[in-house]
Amino acid sequence: MKPGRRHIVLFIALAATLSASAWTHWREQADVAIAPVSAAVERTTVATDSATETPESVPPKLALARLERPEHQDEETPGGSGIDPFRAKNWYVPPPPPPPAPPPKPTAPALPFQYMGKREDAGGDGKIKVYLTRGDEVYTVSPGDTFATNYRFEKIDKGALVFEYLPLSTQQRLPLGISE
Repeated sequence: MKPGRRHIVLFIALAATLSASAWTHWREQADVAIAPVSAAVERTTVATDSATETPESVPPKLALARLERPEHQDEETPGGSGIDPFRAKNWYVPPPPPPPAPPPKPTAPALPFQYMGKREDAGGDGKIKVYLTRGDEVYTVSPGDTFATNYRFEKIDKGALVFEYLPLSTQQRLPLGISE
C-alpha cells in the first residue's frame, strides 16, 4: 500500500473511532440528565404523602449519638476509616519463653528413726546391734540389715549411723550425739 493511501485509511479509522466515542459520551450524558428529574418527582410525592400522615405512623428519628462505633475507627484520620497508611509498624517479635527449669532431683525423706542405743557382742566377733525407734515400733538392726521396707543399715561412722534409702540409693546419716 502506498503511503498516501495508508494515511487516508488511518485518518478514516481515527474519525470513526472519535465519532463513536463522542456519540457514546453524549448518550450517557442524556441518560444522567433524565434520571435526577424522575428522582426529584418521586421525592416530592413522598414528601406530600408524609405530610398527610399522622405523627404515630412516622418512624422515629435515629439517635446517632447512641450508635456504637467499631473501636478501630479514628476521627483524626481522613474519612474516619481508622486506617493510617503512614503509621509505624513494630516488626519486633518477642523471643519464645525459656524452657521450664528441670524438676528438682528427688531427695530422700528425713530419717524417721531415733537412736536408743547399741550393744556389741562380747564373743569377739565384733557384731554390733543398734536399737532404733519409730513411733511405737522398735527395730534391732545390724550392719547390712534391711528394715522398714525402704532402709538398710550400713555402718557406724564418725559418731553417726549411716543408712541407705533404697528407692533412691542415697545415704543418710543419723548423728549419735557422741563422738567415737
